[in-house]
Amino acid sequence: MQNLKIENRFLINENKKQIKKIWLNNFLDDDENTVDLFLKNVFKNKKGVGAFLNNELIAMILFLNSKVIFKNIKINSIYFYAVCTEQNYRNQGVMRSLFEFAKEKAKEQGAEICFLVPENESLFKMYEKFSFERNINFTKECVLRNESDIKNTMSHITDFCYNDYLKFRLQESEKTPVVILNEKEFNFVFDKTREDVSFLFLKTGYAVFEKVGIKITVSEICGNKNDLLSWLFSFYSDVSEIEIFKYSEKEKNDFGMTCSLVGNFNLTNIYFGMPYR
Repeated sequence: MQNLKIENRFLINENKKQIKKIWLNNFLDDDENTVDLFLKNVFKNKKGVGAFLNNELIAMILFLNSKVIFKNIKINSIYFYAVCTEQNYRNQGVMRSLFEFAKEKAKEQGAEICFLVPENESLFKMYEKFSFERNINFTKECVLRNESDIKNTMSHITDFCYNDYLKFRLQESEKTPVVILNEKEFNFVFDKTREDVSFLFLKTGYAVFEKVGIKITVSEICGNKNDLLSWLFSFYSDVSEIEIFKYSEKEKNDFGMTCSLVGNFNLTNIYFGMPYR
């Protein structure tokens, strides 16, 4: 690391101001509210690791606890979240060392696999050097407005709790490996005050979406797809098209990567959900 005296260690509550600073420096699309929600509701001691130079946080990897479930298989997992290095310290081996430390500590916390979502193709290639494999994929489906298919589902809207989320995710797990967040992580990701995405919660399913002009992009959908799309077309009368991101069994559009910490699970086509990039 070019003679840098880096110390890798767990992040603790006293590091919250440093975490917020490096987060906002490196993820320009995130606002302070998103970071504050994480630090208040999810973060606690040892929920991530950092590289420190003279007690300055210069790189970090945060931990979101979850499980990968497929039928009767349950695998403890950790999502490596908000992975970043301050610009002045990139390409000096800082993150390579921190990843090895993070994997070791994740394993100590009971994780059997870890996963992450790279921002671009160059990062996919870099993480492959850190033993991560490309096996979280997606495809796109375009649904055009058809008035004859739209039914009134307004009365189906409901409050949404962690148990509802579990029910719909477990239904998906009968078809493909599914990432299921722990409750605190769920409350952070699905917080209604978030500004980057919108949520639709029905008795028959849920969707995470973003509306831009006359188009809606659905980044995650679980449950009765027809009910959810009907509600969106009915509520947004100006929308002519809905694009759905969904897991792919055949097409290989890379979205995320996994790394086995214990054994080799050889999981493919994991349904991850898209709003957590």
